[in-house]
Amino acid sequence: MVRCKIKHHSEKIKKILNHKLSNLKFPGFVSDEMLISAFCEANIFLFPSYEENEGIVVLEALSSKTPLIIRNIPVYKNWLSHKENCLKSQTIEDL
Repeated sequence: MVRCKIKHHSEKIKKILNHKLSNLKFPGFVSDEMLISAFCEANIFLFPSYEENEGIVVLEALSSKTPLIIRNIPVYKNWLSHKENCLKSQTIEDL
């Protein structure tokens, strides 16, 4: 798993990230070429954001044909369909 950008975390996520995971990398800023490669090689793209305008990273994931899991929020209502071009979820249990 590669996490390219981190803005802020809940305390629960901070605790999880403090554990050393061999398959989790934090490369910081990456070039466009590396970002495209990361999307194309990913097994899934998980984007559990609570608020978005459009979500450019969602468009990038879709354009690379990376399977997409997003939070079911209103901004995606008219252009992303659950089980057609993505999976939508409110909680982990929904999946």
